[in-house]
Amino acid sequence: MTGVSKGLNLSLADTILPQHISTTCQRFVRVSIAQDKHGNVFHGRNLDYSFFGCVLRNTSFISNFQSKGKVKYTGVTFAGQVGLLTAQQPNGVTITLDERDQGFLWENIFEAIFNKNAMPITFLIRDVISTEGMDFEHAVKTLSQVPLIADGYLIVGGVNVGEGAVVTRNRESTADVWNLTSDATKSPWFLVETNYDHWTTPPPSDDRRHPAEKALNKLTQEKLTAESLFNVLSIHPVLKQPNSVHNNHASEKS
Repeated sequence: MTGVSKGLNLSLADTILPQHISTTCQRFVRVSIAQDKHGNVFHGRNLDYSFFGCVLRNTSFISNFQSKGKVKYTGVTFAGQVGLLTAQQPNGVTITLDERDQGFLWENIFEAIFNKNAMPITFLIRDVISTEGMDFEHAVKTLSQVPLIADGYLIVGGVNVGEGAVVTRNRESTADVWNLTSDATKSPWFLVETNYDHWTTPPPSDDRRHPAEKALNKLTQEKLTAESLFNVLSIHPVLKQPNSVHNNHASEKS
């Protein structure tokens, strides 16, 4: 943040404030993680802010974080934001953030001000993904334990069969961890998270889960690829803005 403030000629306080605002407001994201019949894991997400969509689309970028000339991890974020919304460590783990439609904004702000142990959720993602040698199991464990400023969903993917999970977070605890099957030939071979707890029914006014699940079932596991998952995340009403899809095994081999 010190570097950002110097680069943009802002005070450090002006740089710090947006970090907390962005993490307390969170994002409206639809996420799917799936594995094909061979156990290859695909992790996709879209971002569809209705009001700020155009502004954020023009300020979003992919960052490659390097050490000694080698890329250690990559992430997607917005200009001025030092935390990460989507992150990937080669040969290790992928993480995406999804907004949990629960609570009030003032509660998030209160937590940020008065709970010194609570961490901005995008900062936690960057902290986990930047840890060298991070794997799926340790990522899920860390993301489940650290106190957070706001509720949220942390979707995690790995490079082995069954390494896919949706971690449903309360601020101080974990409400649920929803996993892919460890047998690639059985269900569930995909998980769809659309801003509502997966054990509840989304409201009819914002039901994107069932159209996404219907499209994936129609696609079938045999035809799952990065491109076909991208197409599922692009259909109406699942998406209103462009997507991003990661093939975790492609990262493993690169």
